Amino acid sequence: MNAVTRTFADRLDMLANVRESGIKVCCGGIVGMGEEKADRIEMLVTLANLPEPPDSVPHHRARPPHDTEIACAALGRPRGSERRDAGAGTSFR
Repeated sequence: MNAVTRTFADRLDMLANVRESGIKVCCGGIVGMGEEKADRIEMLVTLANLPEPPDSVPHHRARPPHDTEIACAALGRPRGSERRDAGAGTSFR
């Protein structure tokens, strides 16, 4: 199932519209869903280089429910390739 309903450009336009309406912008991401470290860095660089960067940039680690397709895929990764953590400070390692 593809949950993408907006393009990346649509999402960046939305951030500009939110800011123009006077609302503080909070924009981050969920990591651990198959992206590479370079993808995470690209997201942060993109947000940092907006005409006005977000006021906050939270990031969270995906916690797939047990027995879902993405959770089962984790079983195929080499031991130690996945860090399971609760702290946001370790999500980008």
